[in-house]
Order: sequence, then C-alpha cells, then structure tokens
Amino acid sequence: MSNNEKYIDEMHHLEADIGIKFNNINALMMSITHSSFINESPNVISSSNERLEFLGDALLGSIIASELYSTHDEMDEGALTELRASLVRAETLTEIAKELNLGNYLLLGQGEEQTGGRKRPSNLSRAFEALLGAIFLDQGYEKLNKFVTKLFKDRLSNNNINHLQDPKSKLQEFVQRTKKTAPTYTLVKETGPEHHKLFTVDVYLNDEIVGSGNGKRKLDAERNAAEDALVKLIQIDT
Repeated sequence: MSNNEKYIDEMHHLEADIGIKFNNINALMMSITHSSFINESPNVISSSNERLEFLGDALLGSIIASELYSTHDEMDEGALTELRASLVRAETLTEIAKELNLGNYLLLGQGEEQTGGRKRPSNLSRAFEALLGAIFLDQGYEKLNKFVTKLFKDRLSNNNINHLQDPKSKLQEFVQRTKKTAPTYTLVKETGPEHHKLFTVDVYLNDEIVGSGNGKRKLDAERNAAEDALVKLIQIDT
C-alpha cells in the first residue's frame, strides 16, 4: 500500500468515527493536517488546516449562538455571550476532539509527532474546528448544524448550562444579591510577545480589590479573577 493509499484508508476510518461520508476526501484530510506535515510532505496534500480552522471557528460560534438564543429566552445579550464563550472555549473543543479520536488521525511532521503533538490540546481543538469547516464545505450548513448540535447536546442541557454559567455572571448575581453593587474589571498588565500574551486582571467592588486572575485572553483573565473573588466573598459571607 502506498503512502497516499494509507492516508486515504485512514480517512475512511475517520469518516466512520464521525459518522459522515465525505464527497471530497481531500477536504477531510486537510482538516487534520498540521502545518508541520506540509513542510515535510508537500506532495501528499497542499494545505494545512489553518484556513479551515478559521471557517470552523466562525461556524461553531454561529450555531451555538443560534441554539442558545432559541432555547434560553430568559437570558440577556451579556449572559448569552458569556455562555457561548464557555461552550466553545478550547478546553471544551479538546474534549470533543478526544471523543472523536481526532488525535489518532492527525497528520504531523516528525518533530511535532515526537513532542506529543497528537495529545496537544491546541492541535486537537484546532483540528476539531477545521473539521467543522470541512464538513460545511463538503456537506453544507444543515448537515453541519445537525453534527454540532448532536455533539453539544449534553453540554447544551439545562443542567449543564447552569453548571457552565460563566463565573463573571455568577459574581454579578452574587454581589447584586448581597451587596447591591456591581463588580468592575481592570486590566493590570499584559506580558509576553504579541502571539503569546498573558493578561492580568483585578476585579473590584467599589474601590476594593476582591479578586485577581491571569489568562491568555483578557476575557479568560476576567473569568479567573471572578472565580477568585467568588471563593473569597462566599467565605466571608458564610
């Protein structure tokens, strides 16, 4: 069996795992192709999954937003935005990628393979988003929508939604209920290069710092600061 035949055979196994038969098998192969593989094996496939990742990210956000909008009319814009962010964060996408066994199929360069690339969360979450982009291009929006809502069914349940409620929303509700005020967030500093920044945020009640947090995005730092504040305030309240 030639290398190309081996890759095609693996794609058929992936089709079985995700339950979708592709019209263009190259679209599926591209979705799990890391840039390091292109550098070493340009004759196998011409592009990595980076552009598909961009497309899949936008489509996933749209589908989840539509689902939340139609099932949670009690939530305002801010709550819906925070909840969508919780559902589509990289950690969740990595979990789903593992459920689909995507790590087994990733096409990686030797260096990436040898340094644990099949289990690297960033590779898994990005491959999942790229897979969504590939499904859209090959199968259309309706098929993609069904695929996403099935994967997120349990995560979109009311019990899980309550558990996933963003810590910023929880803090907002807690302080309004107990202190009749609202938290404010201040960016303290950002460090690191442009592509790998670390943000530090403090959360205040009136003029008092009640929590601090770090994150790779400002929003993640705010969430971590809110969680820190909740732990401290609940201890004081009890």
